[in-house]
Amino acid sequence: DRSEQKGEDGTPVGKGASAEAAEKEITNLPSDNDPKGTAFGKLMLKSSKQTKTSITLSWKGVSGTVKYVVYGNVCGKTKKLQKLYETGSKSKSL
Repeated sequence: DRSEQKGEDGTPVGKGASAEAAEKEITNLPSDNDPKGTAFGKLMLKSSKQTKTSITLSWKGVSGTVKYVVYGNVCGKTKKLQKLYETGSKSKSL
């Protein structure tokens, strides 16, 4: 089943893993530590534009990145991470 395909290294987040397998692994993490076998990095977000109904976030690119998948949760809460969006660019308007 391609929807839960593991990567070449046998992890759900390794090269060649399906997006569904990676998302399931990431959203089920018990903490905000990166899962084993990943090359995750923290993006330094900045708010480049704000209005009453939206905000535009931007960040420096990471060399070799094909797409950015951003997860988050409510600050100060012990809720599981949720996938917020994915993009190939270095900014996103919310």
